[in-house]
Amino acid sequence: MSFGESAWRMALLCMCLPPTLNRERLVKISLTSAFTCFGSKTDQNSQWTAKLKEVKSELFRLLPFNKAVELFDMYSFHVAARMGQNSSSRLGAGYRGILEVEEALLQTEELAKEEEITSEEVIKIIINRMAKAKFVGYEKYEKFNDDCEFRSIIKFIQKASILTKLKRTGWVRYGVSNPETVAGHMFRMGVMSLIFSDSPYKGDNLRDGSSVTVSLVHDIAECIVGDITPVDGISDDDKHAREMKAIKELTEPLRGDLGCDIYTNFERYEFQKDPEARLTKEIDKLDMIIQAHEYETIKGEKFLQEFFDSTVGKGKFTLDVTKDHVKALMTARNAQ
Repeated sequence: MSFGESAWRMALLCMCLPPTLNRERLVKISLTSAFTCFGSKTDQNSQWTAKLKEVKSELFRLLPFNKAVELFDMYSFHVAARMGQNSSSRLGAGYRGILEVEEALLQTEELAKEEEITSEEVIKIIINRMAKAKFVGYEKYEKFNDDCEFRSIIKFIQKASILTKLKRTGWVRYGVSNPETVAGHMFRMGVMSLIFSDSPYKGDNLRDGSSVTVSLVHDIAECIVGDITPVDGISDDDKHAREMKAIKELTEPLRGDLGCDIYTNFERYEFQKDPEARLTKEIDKLDMIIQAHEYETIKGEKFLQEFFDSTVGKGKFTLDVTKDHVKALMTARNAQ
């Protein structure tokens, strides 16, 4: 699993923490955890000082000053949690718990692959980590040994984790080598939303930064219905109906407001009734053509023209922040 795919799953886990925690901030911190891939590939506690310098250098090279400061602050929080330095704060303890649950998921997935552990043993290990992190449902678990809410979250996360292996259909159809997964795509969109959500363009009318959470769940129904594309011969109405049925199947078992929150963010993307949802839609298209340009650059051939033809100049980009990036991308592509 890539850094980005793991960060995406951690962000989903953060959504499953109690609302009394600042879940929005923890979701964003989770996304920045993938910045560990910047520079050298080391991931050892003894070398975190060097890693912080590498990440800081890259962020300040690539981003406007204020945004680089914001993201580096979040990544520093992640590193402190990895090193056990901020566990005394409630937010730090909550995030440390997320790291431990994700670690348990990664370890048990490998053991299950080798048939060295049963599915029930996997669940019990994860439940213990969730109780320690005080996920939604921990009070019932502590008082009555009732783990039903934990189990519903685990089932949801395991189902969603299919997307860390599901390759995006469009790239597969064109024979792209090692194409991105659906989870990787949602991770990239989450980071782009984090960067764009406080757009300096007044006309974009972006308010609350919630495009991050919309981005992280907008394709989650594909763990049930698959990645349906226009060439599959399925109408937009049928695709919408299948995906709405799938998101209900995914979220209905989740207790309390948790299922409703995830369902609502998915629904916002589908119905496009607020500025943040519309930003997410445009980021979806922008990420697609950025990814297409990356694959073309790797191959040294412009073989993905279809993806540009379906978006650029078709009225898909209406926000100034996305239009500027599309213009820069097309300038770079045309120069090759």
